[in-house]
Amino acid sequence: MPLKSLLKNKLLLQKQYHLQESAIDSWPYWMLEENIKIVNELTEEEEKERKKQEKEQKTRYRDWE
Repeated sequence: MPLKSLLKNKLLLQKQYHLQESAIDSWPYWMLEENIKIVNELTEEEEKERKKQEKEQKTRYRDWE
């Protein structure tokens, strides 16, 4: 995993999940990778759900007009 994406994901874990950097640093590398995969999956699911809701709102708005 390139350093830039590793640091980006580490900051994402700190920001969104309120994890301390020292706690993340104490994880074995494989655990960090697995947690990053899970976070990315959750983010993708949230994005899909958000897009689905936006589409439904647009459909309802068009029906209302």
